Amino acid sequence: MGLQGRVDEAIPRLRAAGTDLADVEVKKAVGGLPKSLPETISAFANGGGGLIILGLDDSSRCR
Repeated sequence: MGLQGRVDEAIPRLRAAGTDLADVEVKKAVGGLPKSLPETISAFANGGGGLIILGLDDSSRCR
């Protein structure tokens, strides 16, 4: 599955959960890259990997 397919599959899961998932994290990224991005990348790199989606806001239930 390509990257777009992974994103398309993740968004309904995020909406159903109403928050980030163990393997998917969203960041608003308003005004540039979030300051917490390096921490998220490091956490995924130390685990099993994951998907970071910029431009979604989990505080509005991933919409």
